[in-house]
Amino acid sequence: DNAIYKAIKDIEWIKDNVLPKQTDLLGPVKWTTTMVNAGTQHNVIPDACSFVVDIRSNECYSNEEIFEILQTKLQSEIKARSFRLSSYREENQEHGKKLIRFSYSFRPGIDAFSKRQIWSRRLFPLTHSR
Repeated sequence: DNAIYKAIKDIEWIKDNVLPKQTDLLGPVKWTTTMVNAGTQHNVIPDACSFVVDIRSNECYSNEEIFEILQTKLQSEIKARSFRLSSYREENQEHGKKLIRFSYSFRPGIDAFSKRQIWSRRLFPLTHSR
C-alpha cells in the first residue's frame, strides 16, 4: 500500500472539517496541514508518509479534547508536540478579552494584534505507514 494515498485521506479530512464550537473572540478552531514528507526514490512505493498540522484552538476546546477528536477521525498515528499552550483555560479567556478591550480603547479599529496569533500554537506531526 502506498502510504501517501492513505495520508491524503486524513489530510483531506483536516481540510474539509471544522469543529462545531466557535466564539466571537477567537472564532472556530483552525487547522492546516503545513508539511508533508514521504518517499526515498522515484521508483519505490513509500511505506511511510508524515505530515504536520498546525492547530489554532479557541477557548471552547482543550488541547487534549482536540487531540482525542483527531484520534477518532484520522487513520494516521498522531503525536502531539505539546499540550502546553492553550486558549481553553478561564484565565486565558478573561486575559484575552481585557487585551482586546485595551487594544480597541488604545487605537479603535485595529485588529487586536491579529487575535488568532496571540493564542495557542500547536503542531501535531502525523504519520501513516503500512
